[in-house]
Amino acid sequence: MGNLTNAVKTVSVSRKRALQLIGGAMAAAVPARLPQATEAGKHRQPPLVFVSVTLSVNGTSDGTRFDYGVTGLAAHPTAGKFGGISETINLAANLPPDKVRAAIVATLKSSAVLLLGQQGEDVPENRVSVTLL
Repeated sequence: MGNLTNAVKTVSVSRKRALQLIGGAMAAAVPARLPQATEAGKHRQPPLVFVSVTLSVNGTSDGTRFDYGVTGLAAHPTAGKFGGISETINLAANLPPDKVRAAIVATLKSSAVLLLGQQGEDVPENRVSVTLL
């Protein structure tokens, strides 16, 4: 490390040029990490089923849980299959909003798969798109 420090002291490079070199080195190092993310994005398949529901919230008598009422429609446009969804999802009142949304979306995805499975359509849950209104 000492030899490197001495070598740097003897080389005269302007601050501007040194910053350009450092920026260039950083820019060259970043693309090595990008192809994995880009490659992963290429394999994502579009949704086959679309679920759109309205959401209502009711508290329970003890105040520790919420009942989320969902009513809407599940559609598989390419197969021409449609079905109504109406259910109540009971979740703890202390869950953060992102966990509540994730739980509701997961429940709706499985409900849509079961509903359309009864109509003869086999759809994986990762090909279901959910819209909450």
